[in-house]
Amino acid sequence: MVNPLRVLLSGPGLIGQKHAALLNENPDTILAGIVAPDHSASHEFARAQGVLHYTTLETALSLSRVDALIVSSPNSAHFEQVEGALRSGLPVLVEKPLTETLASAAKLVKVAETQSTPVLVGHHRTYSPLLEVARQFLMSDSFGTPVAVQGTALFYKPDDYLQLDPGVRK
Repeated sequence: MVNPLRVLLSGPGLIGQKHAALLNENPDTILAGIVAPDHSASHEFARAQGVLHYTTLETALSLSRVDALIVSSPNSAHFEQVEGALRSGLPVLVEKPLTETLASAAKLVKVAETQSTPVLVGHHRTYSPLLEVARQFLMSDSFGTPVAVQGTALFYKPDDYLQLDPGVRK
């Protein structure tokens, strides 16, 4: 790629930090900045990444050139941030859920269609090799005819993930 894709990251919590690491590992992308409330942890993370910290998406978009946005902020901020990016013509990857309500999600779909700007809802298990193995088994002759499927999964989260600090956690 001649010009790397400049990606702004909103929400440097657990998932946001993983996005930042993946952006930094990819030679075709550049982490262009961090958007997060004015907390020391988000400032420190931005400093460690060598990028600027912005407290609002509007400020980040007015002061830096970006090609795309990743939203991994708290769910309550999804609608406003995704809508702002779409209205600016920025493609968006937003962590699940798209918004907090079906009505606001439908509004974002209309904005994306009107602006002809893509929005993708990310779910890290979508491309999990475990799901592919399960799908292959369910489609095989060994399984038979599926009638219903119920699944449960448990995943480790570090202790600090469970602390209720909506400004830092996602």
